Amino acid sequence: MSPKETNNSLKLMVCFVLFTYYSWVTYSNICCPPPPGEDLNSKARSKYQQEQLREWSIEQQREREQARRNQEQADRLYELKMRELDQRSMDLQKAEEECRRNINMATTDYNNALVRPLVIMLFT
Repeated sequence: MSPKETNNSLKLMVCFVLFTYYSWVTYSNICCPPPPGEDLNSKARSKYQQEQLREWSIEQQREREQARRNQEQADRLYELKMRELDQRSMDLQKAEEECRRNINMATTDYNNALVRPLVIMLFT
């Protein structure tokens, strides 16, 4: 909760306490103490509860929005990593194919080099 929201909450609580106290003092000056079960501060309490619910709702919205942003960031990072791994895999595959081609060419050259003297001997 931000300092401003905390300050607003404290102001509301102070107002509620003062209103409760002054309501009781005013009522007791008019007649006797309130009968049991009578809620003299229902309006103030209701207003305080509504304000508190509003603040909680706003806080939940902020938390949900932050969670959504965090999830989007995680998804972006995952996608980037997957692309990087795919590119690396493709580069390794190309290098492997080139290596195979070079090995096949070297093997062919070697075999030709071995056969050449035999061919020369046979035809001479």
